[in-house]
Amino acid sequence: MLAIVLSCHALGIAAQSSHADTTVSQAIKHSQQTGKPIFAVAGASYCPACQKLMNTLNTDQSLRPYIDQFVPLKINAQSDDYKRWKQFFPPKKAAIPALFIVTPQGKEVYSAVGALPTGRLQQVMLTSLEKAERYPSKEQWEEIATTLESAEQAFDEQRVLEAVQLLQPIFAQLQQMGLLLELEDAGRETINHVKTLTDKQRSLLNDALKSLVSKGDLQSALEVAALEGMLKSLPEHGKSVAVAIKKAARAAEQKDLLRQARELRQAESLAQQPEPKSKRRAVAAYKRIAKRYPDSEASEHAQEKLAELSN
Repeated sequence: MLAIVLSCHALGIAAQSSHADTTVSQAIKHSQQTGKPIFAVAGASYCPACQKLMNTLNTDQSLRPYIDQFVPLKINAQSDDYKRWKQFFPPKKAAIPALFIVTPQGKEVYSAVGALPTGRLQQVMLTSLEKAERYPSKEQWEEIATTLESAEQAFDEQRVLEAVQLLQPIFAQLQQMGLLLELEDAGRETINHVKTLTDKQRSLLNDALKSLVSKGDLQSALEVAALEGMLKSLPEHGKSVAVAIKKAARAAEQKDLLRQARELRQAESLAQQPEPKSKRRAVAAYKRIAKRYPDSEASEHAQEKLAELSN
C-alpha cells in the first residue's frame, strides 16, 4: 500500500513542482521498474560531512559494484521535496547527511545519519540488498550450490532439459547481481561452478547439434533449443552459439524441427509461470503448435502438455 501511496505522491510532486522533485518521482518509478532499491542521500552544499560522503560515493571505485545495484537519489535537505520525503521516511536524527534505503515496495530497510566510511557503506548496502531480496542470504547461497550440483549431475546423466530447467532461474538471479558476485567467497565459488556448467552446456550443445543432423528427431531439437536459450544469454557465447546452430541446422527438416522446439520451449516457459494469464497463454501456444504441426512429434508433445494443464 505504501508503494502505491508513495508513487502517486511522487507523481503529484512532479506535476506541480521543480526538476528536483521530478528526480524523486523518476527514482521511484525506476526502482519499481527494475526492482532495485533506492539509495537516497539527503544533504546540502554547506555541509562538510555531506560533501565528504558524496565524494566517497562518487569516487571510491570499490563501492561501484554495490552502488550499481541501487537507484541512487540525491535530495536537497533544504527543499520541500525532502519535507515530503520525511513524511514517509522520518530520519533517525534531525541532521545531515541522512541516508535511506527503500525497496520498490516502499519499505525502508535502512536509515542513518552521518558520513559513513567505505567499509561501513559496503556492509550496509550488502545487508540492505539481502533484506530487499536482491542478494542471497547464507542459506540461499547453500540452496544455489545444491541446485548447481543437481544440474551438473543431470548434465552428466544426459538429462539436458531437466538440468536447464534447474539452471534458468539461478542464471537470471546471478546476472542480476553482476559484479557483486565477485565480492564474497560464496559468489566467487558460484562463478567457478557456473563456468564449469557452461563448458558442459557448450559440449552438450555440440552433441545435440550432431544428433539433430544425424537423427533428425524432436528430442535433439528440444535440447538444442534449451541449451541455446541458456548460452545465448552469456555475452562470451552468444555469437558463436548462433553461428554453430546456423551451420549445423541448414537442411529444411532440421530448421523446421528447431522451429517447433523453440515454440515448445516458449510455451513451456509460460506454463511454468505462476500467473493465471501466463497459463492461459501457454494453453493457447500449445494449441497453435498442435494445429500448426499436425501428425508430428511436436503436436503430440503439445497435446500431452495441454492434458497436464487441464488437470
